[in-house]
Amino acid sequence: MRLERTRLRETVRQIEQQLKRLENIPRYYGDDLVEQSVDEIRQQQQTRLRKAKPSPYFGRLDFLAEGASGVESLYIGKVGVQDERNGDIVVVDWRAPISSIFYAFSGAEEEVSYRSPDGMETGVVHLKRNLAIENGQLIRMVDSYVRGQSVAGLADEFLLYRLAEHKDAKLRDIVSTIQAEQDRVIRGPQRRVMFIQGVAGSGKTTVALHRLAYLLYEYQNSVRPEKMMVFAPTRMFLGYIADVLPELGVGDIPQTTFVDWAATVLKVPVTVQSNANRYGNWFEPFHETTPEDELACFKGSLECRKWLKDFVDNFLRTFVPTVHVTFWNGCVVRAETVADWFYHEYRHLAPNVRRERVLARLKRYFETRYKEMQEYDGQKTLRKAALAALRAYSKAWMPMDVVKVYNAALAEHPAFNQVVKPIRKSGKAFPVHPEDLAPLLWLQDTMYGLEGQAQFHHVVLDESQDFSPFQLSVLASRIPSRSCTILGDLSQSIFPYHGVQSWNDLMDAFEDAEADYFELNRSYRSTTEIVQFANDIIARHCTTAPAVPVFRSGRAVRVLTLEENEMAIEILNLVVEAKENGAQSIAVLTRTETGARCKWQLLKEAGLDIRLMDGDNDSYQGGISILPIFVSKGLEFDAVIVADVTAEQFPDDALSARLLYVACTRALHMLYIVSTTTISPLLAG
Repeated sequence: MRLERTRLRETVRQIEQQLKRLENIPRYYGDDLVEQSVDEIRQQQQTRLRKAKPSPYFGRLDFLAEGASGVESLYIGKVGVQDERNGDIVVVDWRAPISSIFYAFSGAEEEVSYRSPDGMETGVVHLKRNLAIENGQLIRMVDSYVRGQSVAGLADEFLLYRLAEHKDAKLRDIVSTIQAEQDRVIRGPQRRVMFIQGVAGSGKTTVALHRLAYLLYEYQNSVRPEKMMVFAPTRMFLGYIADVLPELGVGDIPQTTFVDWAATVLKVPVTVQSNANRYGNWFEPFHETTPEDELACFKGSLECRKWLKDFVDNFLRTFVPTVHVTFWNGCVVRAETVADWFYHEYRHLAPNVRRERVLARLKRYFETRYKEMQEYDGQKTLRKAALAALRAYSKAWMPMDVVKVYNAALAEHPAFNQVVKPIRKSGKAFPVHPEDLAPLLWLQDTMYGLEGQAQFHHVVLDESQDFSPFQLSVLASRIPSRSCTILGDLSQSIFPYHGVQSWNDLMDAFEDAEADYFELNRSYRSTTEIVQFANDIIARHCTTAPAVPVFRSGRAVRVLTLEENEMAIEILNLVVEAKENGAQSIAVLTRTETGARCKWQLLKEAGLDIRLMDGDNDSYQGGISILPIFVSKGLEFDAVIVADVTAEQFPDDALSARLLYVACTRALHMLYIVSTTTISPLLAG
């Protein structure tokens, strides 16, 4: 360890020297574009070095390349660092090709290889070492492989050390502990649709964010951060993951929800109605499906897209006015000619673009004819008449209003016309539900066309099992490269009237794309006891592979049955117990939002300082929280208390099993199940 500390001090010294030199160079504020670019590069380099200084690297790989004269020690970190004196690599960027060996090497391979810019490189690993460095100090060192020595049992020691740490209110990067199966996803080829089925706690969200950082490094000439997009399920989840990309040295990648993005892209002003009340009804036990629920489900389907396409096709058949355009006697464009322009010459364009082309062509036509006789039109009477005729003709075209077309299409649907409530303007905007956004966007894109700046270089879609096929179809049309990462877990598909039950439902939205499918089945979040407990809950109601725990043993899951009047005091006692055992983030979870509000009042009266989080929360602050299960998706807590796990609240059905599975898999270290009366049959045995 003494040699490693010496190496660390030398690395930090070099970083400090480089920083000092860069900081002493005055900023450039002139107009020279070359100097501006050089100054920007210097600023980026300073940012990278400042980020590297507290923890310059996390791994060491001793590698003997085929044909080399000796073993080379490579230190791998978040940021690449180069010796300014001789150009030697001091720290290798984790995204560099050779770094893939550090993540993929298991110790069983005699030879390893990686793809470099010059082709495949082969060699032998002599040492794989994990290093924990904080504030420039070496805290921990673990050798997971030493050639010629037995290191049985050490391979996962560093990983378990990191997993045992207690978490705060933010998701963190996993650069130092990326596993081989995760690295394969991160380094996957760019122009592919990548579907990732990942069990709860498999790190799929973090893996997807690391993939963005990798793509920007590997394909920097064809991918720009501002042309990427991360779609997350909620604003609160966005806040939770907000620090990961900056920690990786990647900025300027937009992150949003589909609802917020769609509301800004639509040309018509909309206000999106909260789904919180609807979710409250959906998650009530024994909720019966209503026609409104079925309509919401239809609006997210590819059947709805087909229905709208057929309606638009019929609409366009009578779109062009059937009257001739008479500018003046002898200057007439027949209706058949205009129809030929619209339906044949311009058929490759969007209808509104075609209409604009037709009107512009008509104007050019009369202006060309007018040049022949303008000397006889001193008062410009003919020109005024022609312009008036063109204005009148343009008004004869049917209005291209996406809201009116949408209302009319749904009103004609035989299965739903009785429950359709037309969208009508209220104040300055149209009130819509989230499931209306994809159809409205599709209509807008179909009728107005897509602008170039609306296209993405790469898209990450998180918790995608809760997105509808129609939503994904709208996004697919904006990804010409078909480069996207779509991740989720079918076992956590808890929204009955939107989302999918099979990955094929989403794959169908990419009809012309090459797709890869990966499964991440190892769960790194929770202890073995919690993972096995959650697996038992979902086993009879799940078609995906069960989670495989990393062997990190912890406290047994506690299941308590109490009287109703004991509930608040017992939860208060469990919170105290969790805090005494090191928990920094604690969540009380309920099936419904109504249940969360009731428990919140009781716990506050019992003296617990606890924060209520509902479907409208924009941020997660850590500490002690109470929230409905659907709001907790994607989050993780040191300790979780699931309240009211009764036979009435959680009967033996698929939705209840998935809800309870989501609740249990939020826990990292401690899980408590609290029930009154008869406990849920999902916990039987």
